[in-house]
Amino acid sequence: MKLLVFAGLAVMATSAFSQNFVNPNFAGDASGWSVLDCDFGGYQNSAGQDGNIGWMWLNSNGTSTVPRIEQTVGGFTVGNSYTVSGWFHTLVIYNSGDPFLATLNGNVIFTGPDARVDNWTQFSYNFVATQSSNTFGFEAEVLKDSDFAVDSFNISPNAVPEPMTLAGLAGFALLARRRKATK
Repeated sequence: MKLLVFAGLAVMATSAFSQNFVNPNFAGDASGWSVLDCDFGGYQNSAGQDGNIGWMWLNSNGTSTVPRIEQTVGGFTVGNSYTVSGWFHTLVIYNSGDPFLATLNGNVIFTGPDARVDNWTQFSYNFVATQSSNTFGFEAEVLKDSDFAVDSFNISPNAVPEPMTLAGLAGFALLARRRKATK
């Protein structure tokens, strides 16, 4: 019986937190990502932040377009809080005042520094899901001509269990308590 209880808890835990990017560290290519207006940058076949091959260069060669990558991820529970994290650094800053941006469903949710960042630097932001499927975007050259590199993205739920998870845990606790009382 104890094994059944633990198996049930493991299933609930894995199903409740299954949101993540496809190919979050660009392992071997940019599959899973929409790459937009990166006419000079794009996928790079060299070691990224995590030491593995692959990262993205957000560069449109100084044109008036905004180079960006985006991906739609499903499975979110409306009302739950999540954290998105990743790594970025500048390649070239031709103009000051041109930050790296992260967007959620087209709205800016994180603005990086508008200065040179020579080393891979981690960023993160929290959001509350307002829909079950969300589009995450990462942009450069928003105002002027500045190139950013990005790599290794992650989505993690914040430490607030879903209501069904709490109900399931309470049910398992009651079942275990009854079994113990009948012995």
